[in-house]
Amino acid sequence: MSEKIDVTAAKLVAYVLIAALVILGTAFVYFVHYRIKSTGNLVMLDVEVWWDSNATNPVEHIDWGEYIVGRNMTRAVNVFVTNPGDVDITLRLETENYEPPALENCSRCFWNIEGLVLRNGTGLALPTLMFFEIFANNTYRGDFAFDIICIGEH
Repeated sequence: MSEKIDVTAAKLVAYVLIAALVILGTAFVYFVHYRIKSTGNLVMLDVEVWWDSNATNPVEHIDWGEYIVGRNMTRAVNVFVTNPGDVDITLRLETENYEPPALENCSRCFWNIEGLVLRNGTGLALPTLMFFEIFANNTYRGDFAFDIICIGEH
């Protein structure tokens, strides 16, 4: 009879240890891999940015998704850029109004058409990749946002 009690006690101890490991593992993942939301509001100066190649759905806001603190991560979105004016423009992208301000030092936003000249009157919706990268040195544990300024210089 005592053998049966020892086996049951051993099983109970094993279950308690497994439960403790699961709880500790979950807590470790929560504290080490805290996920944060990130968004970018789009401001357009003499250039238009669209979600579709027909230029019918303007980009006003980009949800960059969630990030894990302490990891270098990059996200990309596909957009289309048009020249609404009657002169050629040189394309630039800038960012500002980071919230929190410290995020500016541990991230960057860019696109694959920086410095490109977009001719007027072509009607072209230029396929473009816009990227957001957050660096591993980011320690902020909360949602953040910033403005993306798309510029068409004359």
